[in-house]
Amino acid sequence: MNNQINKYILKGYKKIEGWYSQDALEIITAINNIQVIHDINGSLCEIGVHHGRSLVLLALLSRENEICIGIDLFENQNQNIDNSGCGDEEVVQLNLKLNNCDINRVKLISSNSLNLTSNDLLNNSSNKFRFFSLDGGHSANIVQSDLKLAESVLENGGVVLVDDYFDEK
Repeated sequence: MNNQINKYILKGYKKIEGWYSQDALEIITAINNIQVIHDINGSLCEIGVHHGRSLVLLALLSRENEICIGIDLFENQNQNIDNSGCGDEEVVQLNLKLNNCDINRVKLISSNSLNLTSNDLLNNSSNKFRFFSLDGGHSANIVQSDLKLAESVLENGGVVLVDDYFDEK
């Protein structure tokens, strides 16, 4: 693991408002390391960025020919029917810069994930996705839609991480 990633996991993430724990970030990094060992390539994506706590890690884990995409409602919080976060694009961009992420490989999409298609994602990426984090809306129909979207663009050997799996709210 490179020093920048290690530094972020040990304490950098704490400076960003969010819910991902150090353990979760270590698990994501372990999944990434397995994908590297097995030469699984592809872009990385997160639905439900909030302030970028996990997106920063994904950006740091992205490799030279990979794109990291963050999708959030951002300024359209009126569509956030279950109040599952409050994404702020300016804060996310600042957090990416403060953590030395390669901004040229990060794309932020302000959209309701229910309105996105696999073509929308693939047109913003150079390839399919090896890692997909779902932390957007928490209603059954939104989660189901996000899972179908992730499945439609997932690379062989890709992983979908579902946040709040055991949260019964």
